[in-house]
Parts: sequence; C-alpha cells; structure tokens
Amino acid sequence: MNKAKKAKKLNAADLPSFNEWENTYYRKHPEEIPYLEKEFLADLRKHPDMPIEVFLGALRRLAELYGMSKLAKKTSINRVHLYQALSPKGNPTVRTVNKLLDGLGYKLTITPINQLPL
Repeated sequence: MNKAKKAKKLNAADLPSFNEWENTYYRKHPEEIPYLEKEFLADLRKHPDMPIEVFLGALRRLAELYGMSKLAKKTSINRVHLYQALSPKGNPTVRTVNKLLDGLGYKLTITPINQLPL
C-alpha cells in the first residue's frame, strides 16, 4: 500500500537564513529573483498551514531585495512600518499586505474553487 507522505509542518526556523552574501548575490543577479519568488509561491501551495511568521519572513526577504526604501516610496508605507509589519511578530493589516504585494508586482486575489450554480 502506497501511503502519501504527510507534509512536514513548516516553522519560522525552517526558513533559511538570508545572509549578506545571498543579498549581494541576488542584487548582482536580479534575473534570479523570479526563481526565489517561484520557490516561495510553491512553498505556499505545499504548506497551506504555513505560520504567518514564515510567510512574512519570505515577503520581507523579497522586499529587502527589491529595496525597502524604494518599496516604501512606491507603496506610501513608512519604511519603519514595513520592517515592523514584516517582522516575525508583525501583524500587518490586509491593506498593508495588499499594498506591499502590489508594490512587488503581485495581486492578492480570492478565487472560488467551485462555482456555485445560480
């Protein structure tokens, strides 16, 4: 009998550290950032019960690569507020997350799985 593997629960500690070397690499190779984004989106699909601090950490990683000051100007969100919202203890509003995603080139959407007959 072939049992499906149960997905390991993801914790904030599982998020790889993003050290200065990696920041430097991605800044020198911005064409590689979409692969990082793709990996992040795949993790969201694989781990639907992902703790919010892991999600915020991944968003912070992308925001730092984009440039927090640049993102703050683009979204009209104070840079300090961005850092606070994306911290492990951050508690951003949907509006803040939506503005942040928009600034990074994404759109927050809700799509029905099954259409109800009218």
